Parts: sequence; C-alpha cells; structure tokens
Amino acid sequence: MPTPFHREAGSFISALRGKGRVPPSTFLRWLVTGKLVILAALLALAGLVLDQDREDYRQRAILTTDNLGQVLDQNIAALIAKTDASLQTIAHEVARQNARGGIDEGALEEFIASQQSLLPE
Repeated sequence: MPTPFHREAGSFISALRGKGRVPPSTFLRWLVTGKLVILAALLALAGLVLDQDREDYRQRAILTTDNLGQVLDQNIAALIAKTDASLQTIAHEVARQNARGGIDEGALEEFIASQQSLLPE
C-alpha cells in the first residue's frame, strides 16, 4: 500500500516527466528535504575532517613528547657524566695531596671552585 510519501514522490517524479503539475507545498517539502540532506552530508564530512585533524595533532603531540623526553634524557645523562668526572678529579686531587703529606685546604677549595666553574649551572 503506498504511503503519502510514496504518493508525493510519485507526483513529483511524474511532474518532472511532464505528466502533471507539482503543488508548491510538495515542491517546497522536496526542496527543504534536499537541502537538509546536503547539509547533513556536509556536516558529516566536516566531522570526518575534524576527527582526522584531531588524530594528526595527537600523533604530533606524541612525537613531540617522545623527542623532548629523549633530549632531556641525553642532557641529564651528560650532566651526570660531567659531574661524575669532576668528582673523580677532585677525589684524585685529594688523594694526591694526601700522598704528599697532607691536604692543603686553601688549594683544595680553589681546585673545587675551578671544577665547579666547568660544570653548567
């Protein structure tokens, strides 16, 4: 059994074929429906584009975070290595002064200050 929608669609299609006249209310309904379908398609497309952009930005954020973590890891490792080398040098100086008969506190403080000046703040 045809529904009112089918009857309207049929009358619209037959009018397009030249078999009859479409009432203005039917034409207006079809025009509004067509616009709504186009609008829904555009909104769906915009949603897909926004979702893809969000995913792209998420991937960039992950990559940037990974890169920053690697840089921090390298900087901290280098700082620890420099500090370790400086402390070992100071330990050797203390041992050298001890072997010569005692520690000269003034000279040792100067040596420690010179080692500290070589380290980054």
